[in-house]
Amino acid sequence: MKLRELVTPIFESLNVQPAGYYDDCSIKGEALELLKEKIKECDEFKQVEEIIIVDNATIEIEGRNISTQCFMCKGDGFLKGKTFYLYRIDRSPEVYDSATLYKPVKNNASLTPIVADEFKLYQTISIRINPEEIQDDNLLKTGLRDNLHVLLNDILDNPSEYKAKGKREIMFSGLLIE
Repeated sequence: MKLRELVTPIFESLNVQPAGYYDDCSIKGEALELLKEKIKECDEFKQVEEIIIVDNATIEIEGRNISTQCFMCKGDGFLKGKTFYLYRIDRSPEVYDSATLYKPVKNNASLTPIVADEFKLYQTISIRINPEEIQDDNLLKTGLRDNLHVLLNDILDNPSEYKAKGKREIMFSGLLIE
């Protein structure tokens, strides 16, 4: 089992959107203790002998304070070592692929996520139309203008149906001792 498969349903059941730096979307402390045995079975941790759940981002080992690192879930068994001190598991904010950001989602239209430009927030509505349909003499004949009004109203009434799809990654913070 992948760590993503284990924790994604937990994050979805919380139904929490990341606030600031996704502190509201973390699994840590007692919740990690409850999942510890299942986490050990995850592909990412198969080559780790022991997992120790810790309550702080800084761990004292042999009289030295060492800060945890953030790891992205990359695949099978990329962690190799004796002990992994696990601090927290997080879900990243939604990330969008710029190559597909304007790709139509429904009815040849899409709505981008909110972005900032010089401290101003905005969203973009993208509608794909056939260039032959927008010729001046054709605009009224084809009913394109009316169709665009109907489509725009539908986008504004149902923005979630047109929202560009993003991806959320699973990350975890800890310290690997080899």
